[in-house]
Amino acid sequence: IQVLLTAGVCANNAAVLENDGRWTIKGDPTEGALIVAAQKAGLRQEVIERRLPRRGEEPFSSERKLMSTVHEMLDAGAEACVFTKGAPDVLIGLCTAELKGGRERPLDVDRRKAILEAVDEMAARGLRPLGLARRTDTSINVQRGCDLEQNLVFLGLVGIMDPPREEAKWAVAAPHRAGIRPIMITGDHPATARAIATELGIGSNLAVATGSEIGSATDRDLDTLVLTTSVYARVA
Repeated sequence: IQVLLTAGVCANNAAVLENDGRWTIKGDPTEGALIVAAQKAGLRQEVIERRLPRRGEEPFSSERKLMSTVHEMLDAGAEACVFTKGAPDVLIGLCTAELKGGRERPLDVDRRKAILEAVDEMAARGLRPLGLARRTDTSINVQRGCDLEQNLVFLGLVGIMDPPREEAKWAVAAPHRAGIRPIMITGDHPATARAIATELGIGSNLAVATGSEIGSATDRDLDTLVLTTSVYARVA
């Protein structure tokens, strides 16, 4: 679990700051939550950053759905490592092994299926699932543009709870009363989108269309889709 939490702190551009006894998150709330989780386990961000200084980054993009950072491993004689976080269904396809019991083991078909089933279960509960992985390699080039996200070792999953705010429920209810059909468009996992849409009362048809389905649809198919579907997920 410490390796997983360390990866969450490293593949991260947020900071958790204390001022007069009050803690605030500077940056993305999801990334802030990963830092808070690590701190609750006794892993301080500043200590990790000293031990694993960052030397490069491949920023998140809605197309790749991943973010990676490159670090020196000072404890291992300046060996380099990559930490990657992002959409589990994308990340798992880039992993060749998993860390289990402190050892790297080949990631076979059955384990891939089990991990993706766990992702679906988390998403169905309204959690935002994230996958975390690493790669340790003396040949890693710290410059951006190199192919960092390959031969990764899967570390595990985290589930981010981001319940709808009360004002969001009001914002959905108001157009409903006016006879307007609200549409939900998100980059989240389809099952997460369905769970949140159900809680908000968006639409009576809980079919979810994905960005890839929209991209491959003909104009005629799209005309039909928008009339029958109110929730769109994994949209870039």
